[in-house]
Amino acid sequence: MTPPAPVRILQLGLWIAVAAGPVLGVAALVVASSAGRQQPPPAVPGVGVTSIAEVAVLQHVLGGAVPPDRLQPVRQQLQPVPDVTVALPALAGPGPVDVAAVTATPAGPDRWGVTVLVLDRDATIEAWQVTVVETAGGPAVEGLPALVPTPRAEAPAALALDAPRTPAPDDVLAATVEGFLRAVLLGTGEVDRWTAVDVDVPALDHPVAEMTLRRIARDRVSTTSVAVLAEVELRRVDGSALIAQYPLLLAEREGRIEVVRVLPALPLAPTGP
Repeated sequence: MTPPAPVRILQLGLWIAVAAGPVLGVAALVVASSAGRQQPPPAVPGVGVTSIAEVAVLQHVLGGAVPPDRLQPVRQQLQPVPDVTVALPALAGPGPVDVAAVTATPAGPDRWGVTVLVLDRDATIEAWQVTVVETAGGPAVEGLPALVPTPRAEAPAALALDAPRTPAPDDVLAATVEGFLRAVLLGTGEVDRWTAVDVDVPALDHPVAEMTLRRIARDRVSTTSVAVLAEVELRRVDGSALIAQYPLLLAEREGRIEVVRVLPALPLAPTGP
């Protein structure tokens, strides 16, 4: 279902409130990469873990005195979530308008403690934690959600990204970024031509029709590494166009500039126009 406009505004506030946490992890990733240290990859929950946690918490806060077996490990016992925009008169309280999983902490083999924020219609935010276990048949909720303190938002680490600018024709770094993105998005050339030897980035299965590199914001994070936010215009085969931004980490090695990582985000959005 698609929430009404006021709900989407509240949703935006929710995401802004929790955005600082995940961003800090990316900042650490950039620093570790620039220092050349080999860090073990962070534990990542499987597909569907956070989604089923959101469903479980939403059902729990809507259901009130729901029998406990509704949220036992057999995930098929989860019932369809009602349309809260329609069912509001039947709710005992204000009722939630949105939920968002914000953290997933390892809780043993194949288990995750997932914290979910719940945004109510009165603009209050609650935090609920629920255990999700990864099984052969997919993720399943284990036990009932618990009301926990709302996670604190911390100030993000800063990258001194410059304002995004149109690259000069002789900008070697921009040429690397453009060649890499063309290989990934258009299937033009080999991706590994533009990457470090240990980097594996596949080309899209359904590439876009055209790509134009518009602007680049950058920051030198070490003597050999540069964080880049590349803004591109994509044109689909049906003629529609959209703008996208790609955060990348590049390195200068033996006279060659190469992509060493596609970042999930950058710690700080670029400034300027």
